Amino acid sequence: MREKEAKILPDAVPLPGNNWYAPQYQLPSFHIPTFIELFVKTILFYLHLVGCSVGISTLTLIEFLSPSSPILDYLRPRLEEAFGVVLICCFQFFAPSNLFLYRGEGVEEEELKIKDEYPPKINMLLGMDKRAVVIANHQLYNDWMVVWSLAYFNKVHGYIKIVLKKSISKGCVFFKFLFLNRKWEEDKINMYNQLNELNKTPENPLWFLLFPEGTTLCEETRLKSKSFAEKTGQKVFHHLLIPRHLGLYHSVKELSKTVDYLYDYTIGFSGVPPYKSPQYIYTLASMYISGINPKQIHIHIRKFKISEIPLENEEEFAGWLTKRWEEKDELLDEFYNTGHFPASQRNGVVEFPTVLNNSVNNLSEILTIWAFSAAIIYIYYLPVKFIWNLIF
Repeated sequence: MREKEAKILPDAVPLPGNNWYAPQYQLPSFHIPTFIELFVKTILFYLHLVGCSVGISTLTLIEFLSPSSPILDYLRPRLEEAFGVVLICCFQFFAPSNLFLYRGEGVEEEELKIKDEYPPKINMLLGMDKRAVVIANHQLYNDWMVVWSLAYFNKVHGYIKIVLKKSISKGCVFFKFLFLNRKWEEDKINMYNQLNELNKTPENPLWFLLFPEGTTLCEETRLKSKSFAEKTGQKVFHHLLIPRHLGLYHSVKELSKTVDYLYDYTIGFSGVPPYKSPQYIYTLASMYISGINPKQIHIHIRKFKISEIPLENEEEFAGWLTKRWEEKDELLDEFYNTGHFPASQRNGVVEFPTVLNNSVNNLSEILTIWAFSAAIIYIYYLPVKFIWNLIF
């Protein structure tokens, strides 16, 4: 354990206890919702997600029946775009926060410069590469939502592919995400098949998102990571878990045929004391129901040319990734002790709220997915009504 007195941020209050990552902290400065407020917000959030997911569930069923349909190939990115809009709505209406983007190594100024597609300031757009591998640290269950939201502001939210555990695959089959068992002999064929499919359309945008840690940071996972590091002689990280390199190595190597860059996101959340796990403070329920959410989400961005990443040798790549994680741990150490990333990285910081761009197009996306869901619900309702009338 690091012998260092942790500086506690103003909006965090320590509670009794000595365990490093145990839930010893609470946030005092938030509005405690009444029962009625909680009830209404829960119902609205539930209806919002269920209403938007009915269409996805139906198309997933069609996916099983006809996986090679050209209609589905057209609908898939459209629905991913609509779902990206849904995620922005979740932030905007249930967990409002501001994004702070830091320009790190390899990132050009133009990439993080807010552009207006239609003046005056109607559509906020960034200029990051449309086709890239993306890696990030994993602290909260909604980290993927943060990255998808960033994809929205880069207009690639219809072409994001996420590597996930196979145990949660049922709800995301239609999006053709990559699901792994974490057993290489079982995963490699499926992985290469899907990566090969992505290489067949180099003209399409692609953000291939992978969390090398494989799971979120908490007391249990940190202790396992610490034990493994000590057994293998590796460095113990304070804000991260030891990254798994195998899946990332083969993904980057295969995608290097059509993808030129890798983005490395280091994500930090405001209101979290040093050396405390964010997931003990910000749960999904607290963020989207109770209103206890990070008001600021800071993302330090680095960009690497894949041609300069050592891919000839797996061990060399593992060393490269470990070095990046050591640098990432230092960045997070600075962030959780000061509330921002190092001063040398704050030139040209971009700040903007996670809200929908104010355009008729985005409004139509929301209405479309709701209208589609309503139509599907009505179609499901008709046979139920018919059977009910026959019986009664």
